[in-house]
Amino acid sequence: MSMPASEALRIDPDFVLPILEVFVREEVQKTGMSNGIVGLSGGLDSAIAATITVRALGPDCTRLVVMPHEVSSETSIEDAHKVAGLLGV
Repeated sequence: MSMPASEALRIDPDFVLPILEVFVREEVQKTGMSNGIVGLSGGLDSAIAATITVRALGPDCTRLVVMPHEVSSETSIEDAHKVAGLLGV
């Protein structure tokens, strides 16, 4: 019997986030760097990438750049700034 897609695609953030944090930290360190930069669009994907990077490297070692597209709404730009504020960057 197969499980519903919603169950099969479920992610346990308490399990996955530490793995992603270590991965990001190690990959940055492999380059000889200690800082990271993430472009924020105001969307979910960039907010998650920013969150993982801040958790991996710390807010003092993470730069967030608001990168709206020509068709981005003002709300998206505001959301990107809110994410940066909530992450302390």
